Parts: sequence; structure tokens; C-alpha cells
Amino acid sequence: MSNGTYAVGRAYEAAGPSPRHLDDPGRHCLGADLEMFFPIEESEQAVAEARSICSGCPVRALCEQWASDAGEWGVWGGTTREERRANRAARMPRPAAADPAVAA
Repeated sequence: MSNGTYAVGRAYEAAGPSPRHLDDPGRHCLGADLEMFFPIEESEQAVAEARSICSGCPVRALCEQWASDAGEWGVWGGTTREERRANRAARMPRPAAADPAVAA
């Protein structure tokens, strides 16, 4: 479903364990229009709207981690899917460089 700007996403249907942080009554997105977290185009304005709700949320880190682990799309914990992918890639250990003396 779409209203032209946002698409209603699979907010709670990602693979993996249930997002338990969504049961937290202190989460900032409680009562918010969930469509804003799943913009059709992740324009700066659309993402900024979602981030403004995530800002200072007590479960922001849990939300971001869950979405990263589940491969969820949309804005979770104030981050986009691409940002979570980049963060995950940056945390992955890089293979040690081969010692040229040993390789010869």
C-alpha cells in the first residue's frame, strides 16, 4: 500500500527473532505513522522525518541492531538499510595482509 510518498512495509515481519524492543512502552515510534519508516524513496527529507522520531529513543540501539541482524529495510534506529550494511561491513574483520617475505 502506498500514499505516493511512503510504502507500508513489513514492519514486524522480518526474518529472525521477533523485535522485542517494539514492546517497550517508552519507544518513540509508538503511535507514529509507520509508513514514514518505510519510504518508497529514501530521500533526505523522508529519512530525516523518521530519524527525528528515533532521536533520543531509549531502544534506538536495540532497534538498529535488530534491523541489521534481520536484514530489514526501511529506517530502524535512525539508520537506513544501506547505512546498516556499511556499518556491518566496517565492523567485519579484514584478512591480514600476506607477508611478502613468506609468500616468496
